[in-house]
Amino acid sequence: MKLIVFKCFFELDFIPYPEYDFSSAFRGLWGRSLKNMFCLQKNINCQDCSFNNCLYYNIFEKTYESGEEYKPYIIFHNILNQSQVEIHFSFFGIYAENADRLFASIMQLAERKLKISGKETEIKITKILDYNDHFIFEAKNKVFNPFSFFTIDFKNECLHLLTIDFITPLRMKYQNRLMTIFNSEAFLKSMIRRIRFMNSEFNLNLKQDPIYKEEWKDIEFKANL
Repeated sequence: MKLIVFKCFFELDFIPYPEYDFSSAFRGLWGRSLKNMFCLQKNINCQDCSFNNCLYYNIFEKTYESGEEYKPYIIFHNILNQSQVEIHFSFFGIYAENADRLFASIMQLAERKLKISGKETEIKITKILDYNDHFIFEAKNKVFNPFSFFTIDFKNECLHLLTIDFITPLRMKYQNRLMTIFNSEAFLKSMIRRIRFMNSEFNLNLKQDPIYKEEWKDIEFKANL
């Protein structure tokens, strides 16, 4: 599956505190930018619109027959970078093919104001890097460079032991409730369902793979916490 990553660096007039997570705020701001660019019938709800191929609709509002709600993007704030606000935008599969249009919607964030804790702050984009930290855009010299894509793939492999290191707090629902005690079986099943969904909906080179069969009887789940 094709993947593209934009590592965007912003300067803001106001930051509530150093560890403030801007992921959700930038997701909303970017969504409004995307809708402003591609919504053909302004002020009409997506369910009442006849343009089903709208980029905004397909990324933000589209629902699938399977009932799954996974989106073809990840927005991540690297709070370890204390000198600048570093936001990563990652796009998968068929939506990576729209990288030029998505990049344009990100660039337009500099023309908007971000509202944080009731205060508005100006946004300045200083630079944008790709996954390998190569420059795509540099504000200082007003330089643009071509995008670089890469491919993620996987193959079935029989493992006797799998170790997963969590580098972020886990917030996950199980049986319609937030998981208070980690359930390894529920976590792994959810992860495989997500892989299967993304491959079937977003992958241009769809490959049917035995990993998608929900056969769990021979799998033993254990977790060392």
